[in-house]
Amino acid sequence: MRRYGRVLIASPAQLRGRSFDVVFIPALAERMFPQKPREDPLLLDDARAALDAGLPAQSERAELEKLQLRLAVGAAALRLYVSFPTVEIGEGRPRVPSLYALEVWRAMTGRVPSADELQHAAARASQATLAWPAPADRDEAIDTLEHDLSTLRGLVDEPDDRARGRAQYILRLNDCLQRSVRERFMRGRKSWSHWDGLTAATDRTRPILAEHRLSARRYSLTALQKYATCPYQFSAERDLSPASG
Repeated sequence: MRRYGRVLIASPAQLRGRSFDVVFIPALAERMFPQKPREDPLLLDDARAALDAGLPAQSERAELEKLQLRLAVGAAALRLYVSFPTVEIGEGRPRVPSLYALEVWRAMTGRVPSADELQHAAARASQATLAWPAPADRDEAIDTLEHDLSTLRGLVDEPDDRARGRAQYILRLNDCLQRSVRERFMRGRKSWSHWDGLTAATDRTRPILAEHRLSARRYSLTALQKYATCPYQFSAERDLSPASG
């Protein structure tokens, strides 16, 4: 039995001199791995060279990033997995693989692919998009969010009698999520209800509503145009002032 378990999460520098059966190298995307070399704003490379104190310069930083990859690859004894994110959710754009991902592809196939070819290959494998950032198979999800999205993705095209109730567990995860999903479902129905912000006419509300009927007061043309475009916006802005004159 292994003392420290079977999975070690470490930086490439911590893999120096170590060997593992399987190694995973994630995040081979631009500005992630390798990091973009930058000069130290407090001590630029020209000043470092003038000091002659052995401080790393820009070229040495680039070589250090290459060394990180060599250490990670060299630690794999039987199998090596590399990956890069295909979608940048925060910026709403596809992720671009780094040059390291292209080099790995060249080592496997003997040729250097274009960045577009590598992106298309990764997209076909994961089937994740900006509209639905999750794989088609939930067993390939890397976190709970992807697992839930993959589960829902598989139920979209299923008949109602087969899909009904199969994602019920999601509503039990969080009370706020349950309320949000229920409200979205009710607002999507054809019939109007209080879920759409409508107030039923009761003995208490009927006198209040009667004061603002078209037969009881006048409205400006701007207000009527707004009502024709969006009754909810008309009510929310409380644009109920009578027309002048």
